[in-house]
Amino acid sequence: MLILTASLSIWIILFSAFNFMAINWSEVFWNWNFSLINPLDSKKVKNVWELLFFSARAGIAEESERYINLLLLLIIFKSRKLRVEWSILGSSFIFALSHILNVFSAPPYQMKPDQVVHQVVNAFGIGCFLAVLFLYSGKLWLTMLIHTFADIVALSITSIGMIGETLLDPFTQTFIDLSSWLILAAILFLFNKQTVKHTATILTKNKNI
Repeated sequence: MLILTASLSIWIILFSAFNFMAINWSEVFWNWNFSLINPLDSKKVKNVWELLFFSARAGIAEESERYINLLLLLIIFKSRKLRVEWSILGSSFIFALSHILNVFSAPPYQMKPDQVVHQVVNAFGIGCFLAVLFLYSGKLWLTMLIHTFADIVALSITSIGMIGETLLDPFTQTFIDLSSWLILAAILFLFNKQTVKHTATILTKNKNI
């Protein structure tokens, strides 16, 4: 289950990147042109080491912050019947809101307002998945790796990949990305609810606020 879930998350990350560049339906789902994603020829970041460092730093720092937020929410909602569910949604909401500040990012990481909106919505979806994945696996390093990979892919789109008309409009792209992550998170949670809740119990055992 863990290998399958990790593999599906990698597919969704690539799928999310390519549906922004697709000019026909085959390029949305499977006929991907990987030459459009190259960290050595990134449109935004010309130094590959800076790109890798930025991605790794974001993966480590933001997943560590997620762990803290998730733990605090599990404690706050300790007496609630759906405390795990509320903690997952709450930590993902906090994670998503933190991306609003990217509208003020300096070059080369600056983003347009509509791009920030997409990132915030997508961050909520992937946040739900990564929160469930952590509670299911108990492995923070796994969520860090997946998060880092997602940032590497997003920053590695080439100049050619950002040029031209695409098949899907921004609203559809955002809806598809959000739905993909939420469906994967829901499947992982529902099939492993006892494991997820057991991990949450272990994390909050003997912790009080």
